[in-house]
Amino acid sequence: MASEDEKQDKGLSEYERFMAELTPVLEKIKVTDLTENDVEFLADKTETDWINIKLLILAHYYAALTGLPHKFFYGLLRTQSPSDPLALLTETSEKLRFGLLESIQDKIVSAFDFSTISLDQFIVEAKYKWDEVVSEKQEVVTNQLKAMQRVYNVAPRFDSMRTLLAAGLHSAQDISHLPPDMFESMPDNKTIVREYIKRVWSQHDYAAIDENIRADYIQHSPNVPPGREGVKAFFKMVNSAFSDVTFTVEDMLAEGDKVIWRWSLRGKHTGVFQSMLPTDKDFVLTGISILRLAGGKFAELWVEQDMAGLMAQLKG
Repeated sequence: MASEDEKQDKGLSEYERFMAELTPVLEKIKVTDLTENDVEFLADKTETDWINIKLLILAHYYAALTGLPHKFFYGLLRTQSPSDPLALLTETSEKLRFGLLESIQDKIVSAFDFSTISLDQFIVEAKYKWDEVVSEKQEVVTNQLKAMQRVYNVAPRFDSMRTLLAAGLHSAQDISHLPPDMFESMPDNKTIVREYIKRVWSQHDYAAIDENIRADYIQHSPNVPPGREGVKAFFKMVNSAFSDVTFTVEDMLAEGDKVIWRWSLRGKHTGVFQSMLPTDKDFVLTGISILRLAGGKFAELWVEQDMAGLMAQLKG
């Protein structure tokens, strides 16, 4: 077997050296068909980091789903690994561009041929293909790529992503030998929503808006302007129009990527609200919210609320 120095002298990228070593061993076995036992065998046989073998498997799986190059995904997984495998291509184009260029500069993958299409165009088309795949094969993709997150309900910390994300940990045995400090509890969607509600409604901590809401967030409510800034403007309006505000979650359910909660909002009308001067009247507003999350962040929100009932209380 060639030494590391001999491999480097050939001018091959990490991915090319990797495939050159694995191909004779794999023979006719597809990379996407490799099992946990295969990974251990290959790591020993080729003296390759087993984590990178698992990253390679995931890169080939992504490629099989999208028709995009294997090395494109391998380069991104080695440099830009997100906390949620499904969020790989939902990152900004700029971040993906940076990750791909970094992987080329560090010789993780070889340079791409962009003679017929620019790098930026390639990334845009890649993101479009990925969106198509996720929407068409959501159940398959979700079951396959979130397997690791179902194990003991843990996920790698962000600073451990490069080493552990997409490692394909399917059993307790896979995690047993890893340092505990490389993992942290992964909150479920209901926990994420409850924590957000506590921060914005009870603690008035509006940093939670930027931390939890995606840049492409969609708000289906005529009373709230679009995007993160719209949510901030909404809370500014609430704080100027009402006092003694209490937000209570009456019931909460979660299914898949959605969380539904029935809520009540209590307070006193002490400021201008929709051109109505303060009435100093107490009120109770009730409603139901449905939130879709993507990658642990708020992606889309629907709200139905009894605005007619609220206005009747303030005018009565």
